[in-house]
Amino acid sequence: MTKDDLETQLAETNLESDQSCQKISPPDSDMETNDTSCKKMEETCNGLTMQLNSMTSKEVQDDGNPWEKELQNDWEMTAASENWQNAKKQS
Repeated sequence: MTKDDLETQLAETNLESDQSCQKISPPDSDMETNDTSCKKMEETCNGLTMQLNSMTSKEVQDDGNPWEKELQNDWEMTAASENWQNAKKQS
C-alpha cells in the first residue's frame, strides 16, 4: 500500500467517522452500539495514521547509505539528488 493509498483511506475513514458521529442522537438503547462503532472507527483512523507515519519515517538502505530516507515529495527528491551528487564528487 502506498502513502497516497493510506492518505485516501484515512481521509475516507475520517469523513465516515465524522458523518456517523453527526448522525448519532440515539435513544438510550442504541447508545452502546453507537459508542462501539465510533470507537472502532477511531481505532481504524489511529491505525491508518500510525501506518502512514511509519511509512514516512521508514529508513531505506540504498547503496550502503543508511542515512537515506524514503523520499516523499519532489523537493526531497531534488535535495537528495543534489546531496548524492555532491557526496559522489567529494569521494
